[in-house]
Amino acid sequence: MATLLRRITPKRMLVATRPLRAAIKESNISAGLWTLRKKVRFAIVKPRTFNQKMHFKMAWDRRPVLTTMADKDAVRAYLVDRGRAETLNEVFAVVDDPRLIDFDTLPSKCVIKPTHGSGAVIVIHDRADPTHRIPVNFPPHQWLNTVLFIRRENIDREAFNSLCDHWLGRNYWRSQGSTQWAYLNIPPRLIVEEYLEVHKSPLDYRFMVINQKVEWFQVHRYNGVTKYGNAYLRDGTQIPFDWAHDGSFEFVLPPEIGEMVLLSEELARETDFVRVDLYLVEGKIYFSELTNYPAGGRGKHYDTDAAAELAKNWVPNKPYR
Repeated sequence: MATLLRRITPKRMLVATRPLRAAIKESNISAGLWTLRKKVRFAIVKPRTFNQKMHFKMAWDRRPVLTTMADKDAVRAYLVDRGRAETLNEVFAVVDDPRLIDFDTLPSKCVIKPTHGSGAVIVIHDRADPTHRIPVNFPPHQWLNTVLFIRRENIDREAFNSLCDHWLGRNYWRSQGSTQWAYLNIPPRLIVEEYLEVHKSPLDYRFMVINQKVEWFQVHRYNGVTKYGNAYLRDGTQIPFDWAHDGSFEFVLPPEIGEMVLLSEELARETDFVRVDLYLVEGKIYFSELTNYPAGGRGKHYDTDAAAELAKNWVPNKPYR
């Protein structure tokens, strides 16, 4: 018995209990405990940091509009209803089975992603590295955040179907520890969209909208290797904010930035906070997504005094109706 106990190392315990821990993480037990813990904490401590305020929202805000915003298909109708259809790229298909996607009818450049989660994208493009392939081995109990940049001729259909089946079989809310409620009730589908040539100038704009006003926004540049980011106040004044992996970069804001600010505020009218992500392609503004919980409420850069100051006007308060 003593010999057996000596063989049960912490590492072996972690490996042996991995399936059980994964099952608990994806259960309603996990969701209930997380929510209860947060509600008890915020009954005692007023949320101060930006992340704390996001966690308050995660625990208390159950309005259906959050689900609409998080759904990559339904959010398009949300924009159409607000007269902003001109900001949407083209959609070629929305399916609940990857076998229904006919690559022969698609353009040579397109984007495929699940509608019910985040961080999972397949970009089909003829400039992709010819060695890139779709993974065939991945942890079955994880969501699998991955951005694939791949040529059409290098897509193995069986591997593609397997990866998409994996995504469609996962509930993003549960796979993220049952914290991001907005994803809970989104029906799992795949959306095939027009590819925007943002990689010629790989920039995306992220507007942090609090109480229907842009308090600050971030400009993000990623070339596949390094990630740069600048931060600006609503009026375009650059501010020091260390949120990108590789620091800031030289950049002149485009003349369309004022229109992008107004669009972001228009799309955020129904909530106390949301991040509005936009692209600018050859002077035309395109919608990207609405993000209820940036970095899942775990971004270290959002736990700083600088972030708390920027979010000082956000005073989340229950009940949400």
